[in-house]
Amino acid sequence: MKILGINCEKIILPQTLLHMIWLSFTRSINLSVKKNGTTMLLSGLFVCTSFANAENSTLVFGEPKPFTFDALIKQAQTMAKEEYQAPALPDPTIVSQIDYDAHGKLNYRRDCAPYADGSGAYPLTFFHLGRYFTKPVRMHLVEKNFAKEIIYQAKSFDMPEDSVARQLSSNIGFAGFRLHEHVKRDDWKTQDWVAFLGASYFRAIGDDGQYGLSARGIAVNTACGVPEEFPDFREFYIEEANPQMLQ
Repeated sequence: MKILGINCEKIILPQTLLHMIWLSFTRSINLSVKKNGTTMLLSGLFVCTSFANAENSTLVFGEPKPFTFDALIKQAQTMAKEEYQAPALPDPTIVSQIDYDAHGKLNYRRDCAPYADGSGAYPLTFFHLGRYFTKPVRMHLVEKNFAKEIIYQAKSFDMPEDSVARQLSSNIGFAGFRLHEHVKRDDWKTQDWVAFLGASYFRAIGDDGQYGLSARGIAVNTACGVPEEFPDFREFYIEEANPQMLQ
């Protein structure tokens, strides 16, 4: 597969929050980001894929809403002029009880994964909220200028019968997502190659197929003598790929 680089210089970052990212997935992406007129580099690893299996009965979507990249830019510009609004944390008392061990037992079912039916190259699975990942991240799939949010369902996760996560409210959102190896590989269900989980953290595998350390998607004003800012990933809009990228 070819390694591709994409510059999206039009993305405008809010002062204290990386609210939304529009992704037309390729295996490797460098996003050039502007904040208050200054261009910065947002490095991430993403993947080329086609639109998800919308007919998959295990997936539940929100109502389709018109979506364009230009509209996303305008929304981010508006947010950049406003005061930071902390996200609502769903069921914090319950979420705080989902510790490291309990969180590791909450696994997104592979048969619920977008693209698992072969409609795309790299299946997409999601992380559950937990004690160390309390901020919900909203996931959207984009097709023909419409975006549909993927709705959280507890039944989409394998979880123990006594898991406290069963007490959570409906549609609480996700903590992050990861992309698996090519759906044609026999081991794709157990092998993923990039993960976004917690604030603006992500990590990806190297040439040897091993994960490296977590890195921040972006950090603002580091080592500058002024307060540092570490924006959160809040929403992802995932668009179908150019079919030529799937070759």
